[in-house]
Amino acid sequence: MNDFDCLVGTWDVSNRWLADFLDADSGWEAFPAVSRATRHFDGAASFDEIEFPTKGFAGMTPAGSAA
Repeated sequence: MNDFDCLVGTWDVSNRWLADFLDADSGWEAFPAVSRATRHFDGAASFDEIEFPTKGFAGMTPAGSAA
């Protein structure tokens, strides 16, 4: 078992960002997302994917282990 195995799975999450990133007083806009975390190669690599259905974009972060 690895430290982040507890995150593996599909999660409904909430995100937020400043409504106007140039104005710190603009307030926050919250929006839903779906996060998927998977591990590969016996835990030597993992992928985190996130989809923002109301925003129309998605992202991914690969991570590896030097162990």
